[in-house]
Amino acid sequence: MRKFTTLLCAMLFTIALYSQNADRLDSLQYWIWGPDHPQWMQHRREYYEYDVSGNLTRTLAQQPRQNEWLDWELTENYYDENNNLTYSLSQLWNLSEWENETQVNNSFDQNNNLISQSTQDWDQNMWLNHEKYEYTYDDQNHILSKIVSIGVGQDWQYSYQQIFNYDDQGNVEHKLTQYWNLGWEDNWRAAFTYNGANQVLQETGQAWSFGDWRNDYRDSYEYDENERVTTFTQQHSGGGSFWENHHRTLYSYGGSDHPVLVLDQYNLKDFWFDESRIYNTYDGHQNLVSATLQDKNGPWENIDSTHYYYTIVTDLKDHEQTKSVISVFPNPASSIIHIINSEDGNQNLDGFENVCLDLRIYTENGTQVFSIPNFKQGKPIDIGFLASGLYRISVRDGKSLFTKSFAKL
Repeated sequence: MRKFTTLLCAMLFTIALYSQNADRLDSLQYWIWGPDHPQWMQHRREYYEYDVSGNLTRTLAQQPRQNEWLDWELTENYYDENNNLTYSLSQLWNLSEWENETQVNNSFDQNNNLISQSTQDWDQNMWLNHEKYEYTYDDQNHILSKIVSIGVGQDWQYSYQQIFNYDDQGNVEHKLTQYWNLGWEDNWRAAFTYNGANQVLQETGQAWSFGDWRNDYRDSYEYDENERVTTFTQQHSGGGSFWENHHRTLYSYGGSDHPVLVLDQYNLKDFWFDESRIYNTYDGHQNLVSATLQDKNGPWENIDSTHYYYTIVTDLKDHEQTKSVISVFPNPASSIIHIINSEDGNQNLDGFENVCLDLRIYTENGTQVFSIPNFKQGKPIDIGFLASGLYRISVRDGKSLFTKSFAKL
């Protein structure tokens, strides 16, 4: 039986640390249910860093191995002066250095609309094209067309395109999909209807077959007086001339603005049968606290549960200072600095001997100006190129984050 709840991960706990700046996510930790042993296991954790505009600049993912956390994947993002994401680089840690994995290049028009996005994969010391999206817009900044190309080595080959039409309210009214076969050929189209609140009521899809459009699917939505979706129904075409119920999702809200119960059902011979359900709970700020997935196999059986824990800190600097056991010497400095253990003055941080550290230097307002991904303890750090002013140095060993401020003369 097809599952419609794939958006849920098989994890129990998600621990999230947020800064006071618009509940900005600082870190996440995931646990999964062991497939061979009935217990919850640590699976992954991620750390996030932002620039002064609140843009996500860095994501460090780690995985546990033999009772310690090891770096796994690093993604760094770069933005233009309009805060548009222009470049993203993902790398994998091979236990000694970071290796390229994927890069994404974006370009924007004068209205900050995304007009091109290309993804490339690293293979044998060179970048190979993977996928590219190209967009055009009308004078209302609505997407008119989307062209998708696939990579063939270092070249691009058309795959398909989508063409959009809009009603007077700016809602998508029709969408046409064409595939490339030495030219664009019709493949699929969809028509949309809306209610007075511009919410989708129905999406009807048709497939091009033997020179004619034939009904393929129909999705319908129902809403309550608070404009919250209550029912989603999916129907498939029965021979092209009538509609057969296939699947539906029912949403219940209770006293919350968000669904507290999501029930999936499948249809068999015009009868609806329960398939799976999700129970959600929220805190007083409407933050999701837990989500429990159950399957209907006779009685309801627990499958997965997700729990969210929120810790509010005054800001990221205060949070980091609780972990700071380093000092910078000399401070202030004009050319060379050393990192020392602030507790005993030793240049080796206890327990981190022979460990590659991730060292970064930021301006006082949080802009990164320098980094050493595989910094070895005891080595001098040249800061002669920095302008005079106050800076903040951060050192991460894969388990903890240490920070300290210093002045450049």
